[in-house]
This record gives sequence, C-alpha cells and structure tokens, in this order.
Amino acid sequence: MSRPLRVTIIGAGIGGLSAAVALRKIGADVTVVERAPELRAAGAGICMWPNGAQALHALGIANPLEMVSPILHRVCYRDQHGRVIREMSIDKLTELVGQRPFPLARSDLQAALLSRLDPALVRLGGACVSVEQDANGVRAVLDDGTEIASDLLVGADGIRSVVRNHVTGGTDRLRYHYTTWLGLVSFGLNLTPPGTFTFHVQDSKRVGLLNVGDDRLYFFFDAVPSGEANPDGVRAELRHHFDGWCSEVTTLVEALDEAKTNRLPVHDLDPLASFVNGRIVLIGDAAHATTPTLGQGGALAMEDSLVLARHLAESTDYGSALASYDNERLMRTRQVVLASRARTAATLGIDNTSAQTWQKQLTDDASQDFLEQLVDIHRAGPLAAWPHDRQEGVAT
Repeated sequence: MSRPLRVTIIGAGIGGLSAAVALRKIGADVTVVERAPELRAAGAGICMWPNGAQALHALGIANPLEMVSPILHRVCYRDQHGRVIREMSIDKLTELVGQRPFPLARSDLQAALLSRLDPALVRLGGACVSVEQDANGVRAVLDDGTEIASDLLVGADGIRSVVRNHVTGGTDRLRYHYTTWLGLVSFGLNLTPPGTFTFHVQDSKRVGLLNVGDDRLYFFFDAVPSGEANPDGVRAELRHHFDGWCSEVTTLVEALDEAKTNRLPVHDLDPLASFVNGRIVLIGDAAHATTPTLGQGGALAMEDSLVLARHLAESTDYGSALASYDNERLMRTRQVVLASRARTAATLGIDNTSAQTWQKQLTDDASQDFLEQLVDIHRAGPLAAWPHDRQEGVAT
C-alpha cells in the first residue's frame, strides 16, 4: 500500500487551517507550521458571504458556527450624520443563492477549524525562512535550523509571504490602498440595529458595524491617506479623522479598547502569473491578497483549500493536480481581486471625487451593485458548480 501524501502548510491563519482540514479529509498527512508562539485570530470579525458560507459547510464546520452567527437581514448605508442613504435586502441575496451569510468573530472561525484538527498537527513558534525542493520532495527550513520534509508545501503565510518568493522569484507587487482600524466592542452599545450591517460613509472615509454574536460588535474605521500613526494613540487618531460624525461613531471611538484595536495598512497583491512552482503551491493572501471591500479574503482562501484537496484526491500525479488547481484558481481569484480593487477605488477614492460619485449613486433605487456582485461571485465560484450535500463536510 502506498503511503499517504505528506504536506507541509506554512501559516495557521484561515487559509492554512482550512487547507489542513481539507487535506486531512482526503487522507493526507499534514503538518502546519506557524511562526507565532500561540494561535491568535488575526483581525476581529468577518462576514462570510454565501460562497464563503458554503465553504464552511464543505469543511464540516458550519453547524457550530450557525449557532453563534446572527441572521443578517439588510445592509444599511448612512452618511456621517447618521441619515439613511440606502438599505439593501440581504434576505433577497439569501433567496437568490440559497445560502445565508455568516457574520462571525474570527476567534469563533479559528476555533471551529481547530476543532477538526489534532493539535499535534500544528507546530507553533517556528518561522519558515526558506524552501528547498528537488525531484524527491520539498523541505521547509525554519529559523532554528529545523528542516521539515514532505511531498508538497502549501504557502499560506499571508500577504508578506516568505513562500511566495519561491514561486515568483520576488517579482510580486503589493499596492497600498488605505488604513483600517478594527476591533470588537459590546453589541449592547446599540450602535446598529439587530440584523443590520451598517456603514457610515462620507468622502474617503467609512465606518462599518456588524453584530458577530455573543454581545460582540465588529467595527472598522477606514481612511485614506492616513499617514503615520498618531503617537497619542488610536483614540486620538480616530477623533481626528471622524470629528463631528454622528453619535454612533463618536460613541464607538470613546468606547473602544485602544489596546485591542488593530491599526493596519490595507494592501492587495497584483495578480500573479502562477500559484505553483514544482512542489510548492500558494493559497489565500499569499497567492492573491485582496482588499476587504467585497468581503472575499477568507472565502477565497477556503475555496483554494477545497479546490486543492479535490484535485489532489482526483489525481495520482501531484504535478497534474497542482496544474489543475493553478488553472482553476488563477482566473477566479484575479477577477475577484480586481473587482474588489475597483470597488475600493470607487468607495474610498483618494481625491474624494469617486467616493462622492459612488455615494450619490447609492440614492438611485436601481443601485444594487454590491449585492449583484456578491451573487455573481457566488455563482462563479467552485462550490456553486459542485454537486454537494448540505450534510456537514460533504462536497464532491
């Protein structure tokens, strides 16, 4: 009997853990290598739109998450004074595609993925510094000199990927778009109605508010350009950017925990020519980092994991399987990354002009561009095309 496929996964974020779950389901021996000494969920909240929610089902983790994920009924756009610009029905989106979105705390998503894995599979505190491969296999070299040998290596190490250099030769290019501040506060502050994903928008600034369950409200502030961080801290910086905004926004600024609010520059990655080099394959942000404007970063990483596992299960030749994965995912992810980049430019335009134009378009009764894009993304995705059983963990 031939031995199981051995796979090393670099990175234990959403993509890396999803890949581990998907590959274990096809019988692969998996080792996940994470540079951090302990696992902490990156970011604060996430909305898994229908294509991402279907990936949760395929990975076998949707049932426990459905218990904590609030039902989302609408998206509401308001101006800086709190006046409603437009509401869009999420119920209509759910009806069109047959799958509701899952608003989640990232910690809940991480816990659900880890629940499907033996903790011994995840090696913490080891940074991959280089990758070596030959005809017999591939080796991850860690910062302590340890080498981990396997048949394949999956680069799931994020937007600043070390593994990506071994695929692209360092020719990849990141693009900066804006800065975001994000975290969690109590939903009991009553900053957004139940069942509503609220956006406050004005010129090139945006605030998002989303209930993610268990009295947790996910928030983010977006501004461009923001320059260097204010030495007086997050609150001082946000007071400057959002001075004079409505009470919901100013209350949030005063209520947030500065120590638990992350300040992050938002970049995306110019589309790559390939995600594969020999025995090395990229997934998630390492392959196709995207702006969060369409809410697709986590969903695409999960899709990658499931598509990769499917092709490896269907072929006895890893080279053929990786080529099929590459062919399938390059166009899909390119389309989403560029669509998200275009929407980011429209909604957070540096010179305010495009943002003001977009905000005026929101008042048009025919304006459903966001929901239409989500429907198109879902229908063009791999899970919409696959025959699938809604039973947990079944996707063929």
